[in-house]
Amino acid sequence: MKRRIMLLFAATLLCLAGCKGGNTLFQGMSLDNAALEFDYAADPGSFTRSLLYQHEDQKKAFLKDLSMASAKPVESWSFEDITFPIYGFSLMDADRFEKRFAWSNGILYTPDGKKYKFQMDFEKIRSEYPFDEEDTFAGLNWFPLAQQFILSDGRWNKAMMNQGQDPTGEYDVDYEVISQDTEQLTVRFTNHMEEVYVFGEYFYLQVQLDGTWYEVPAKDLMSFHDLAYELSPEQSYEMTYYIAPYGTLPAGHYRVLNGIGLPSMDLAAEFDLK
Repeated sequence: MKRRIMLLFAATLLCLAGCKGGNTLFQGMSLDNAALEFDYAADPGSFTRSLLYQHEDQKKAFLKDLSMASAKPVESWSFEDITFPIYGFSLMDADRFEKRFAWSNGILYTPDGKKYKFQMDFEKIRSEYPFDEEDTFAGLNWFPLAQQFILSDGRWNKAMMNQGQDPTGEYDVDYEVISQDTEQLTVRFTNHMEEVYVFGEYFYLQVQLDGTWYEVPAKDLMSFHDLAYELSPEQSYEMTYYIAPYGTLPAGHYRVLNGIGLPSMDLAAEFDLK
């Protein structure tokens, strides 16, 4: 009898836990001393990033709604499960690192690559929260977890990709990849002009698919030093780019673009991944 009562008590606890619903995906995360970054994309061509700074009650409500939503692992998934609109948001973990999430068609995408059935009214948040700042970006490259929509198991989802911008081609400067591995590319600049050429550390990658260049989103957040380098006439300079944030890219024909700053780029150098 005693054992039966204990089993019944344990079952009751499990039932109560189940009745409460919710999830532990956001445990330890917060928006303390941080803005709520909320992203919205209606199509692949652009997205809007909204920031909420001062409204602590709204931030707490957002975190509560996230933690109360049911989250069930998705057993099978394909690119066809992605539909517009797509929403994204960022939180701070216990170590004060930014964690980015995205949501489309009832599916939550997490930083560790997992996917969950997750029902929450993100459109209500977009339309009703008193955001303090708003910016629009071209394409999905800088959208939270964009690579999960665009690259899966070595397959590219061209329906979600933006065609790559060509370099300006206005400078007589040689630009070539001279070495590469899975984590970095080393390029060489050679200035053939009579004046000094100025460039920066900004770069991004494109991949050639069926004869067309497409932008490649990074898997992880990237940052650059906002510096300007001067290259005198007939001088060369070698620079190494850290490309590990792009993750494991499939074999193919790529090019790296560089310039003084985003989004316009001066130069492009092609290379192959095998």
